[in-house]
Amino acid sequence: MPVQSGRTALAEAAREFFAQWEQAKGYWTDRQSREFERTYIEPLREAVKAALKSSEEIEKLTRAVRRDCE
Repeated sequence: MPVQSGRTALAEAAREFFAQWEQAKGYWTDRQSREFERTYIEPLREAVKAALKSSEEIEKLTRAVRRDCE
């Protein structure tokens, strides 16, 4: 899978997941929900951001290598 395709798939999956989480928060509003968000959702959100940024850098490097090899 090309880096661009993977990045797009991750971005779309994350967008859907976090939208569903926001919807679930409307029903699950206790302390456990806030703890779950702090423990799992927030770190996941940061990890997804980092992965998307890294994949963008990989794509840039891959293009540069291809350009240099032509």
